[in-house]
Amino acid sequence: LEALRLAWQYVWNTLLRYDLRYSAYTSACYQNNAGELVIQLLTQIVRYQCTGRRHLIPLQVSYDRSMEIDTLPSTTATSDAHFVQAEQGKIWNLPVFESTASIFSGAPFELIVSLMQFCTFTGSTLETTTAISARNAVRDRNWFVSFCLHFIEIAMSDSAFSNIRRSFLPFVGTCLSALISDGRITLSVSTFELDSLGRFGVTEDAEPGHPRPHQENEISGTYLDI
Repeated sequence: LEALRLAWQYVWNTLLRYDLRYSAYTSACYQNNAGELVIQLLTQIVRYQCTGRRHLIPLQVSYDRSMEIDTLPSTTATSDAHFVQAEQGKIWNLPVFESTASIFSGAPFELIVSLMQFCTFTGSTLETTTAISARNAVRDRNWFVSFCLHFIEIAMSDSAFSNIRRSFLPFVGTCLSALISDGRITLSVSTFELDSLGRFGVTEDAEPGHPRPHQENEISGTYLDI
């Protein structure tokens, strides 16, 4: 499985490369757009421990209420945690976390919950610029709690699209619980499951919102049934 592990690490690094457009797509996250798909893929890479799996069956950690906090099984012991632990700062700096106004999906909050479950939260520090205030430069656990609360605030306000945002409040509530409990609260549902796919598609890259017109004799996609 070493080759597969390295392949998933390459996918992870490609998605987060600053010279490519994948991370930039996350500046707007709504249903079925490119930004949501990038975030969903990152979430499933973490959830299924793709970048460091040493076994065919991923480790499933369950929380027993009778156990003391100090004896809770640590997911950081998994091999995947070492890679994701070192890389999590790039996730916290994604454009999707710059503003809750551009989020119309539960995917960003799923990503936070997955990272909280499988990593020790370290946060990140952005370089302070004119666009980034000193207050927003340090993205620690408190910052993301405030991020979730701000989403709830605009979802409950009487404004355009607030009814759409309210449909994602269960994801936001779980995310808040995960942040407060240090990852001991997890999601039992998901907006996307990697192992539920019956067909993978490889399609040509195109500018968001500007699909490339079909041309005769052009191969627009290659599919593999599994």
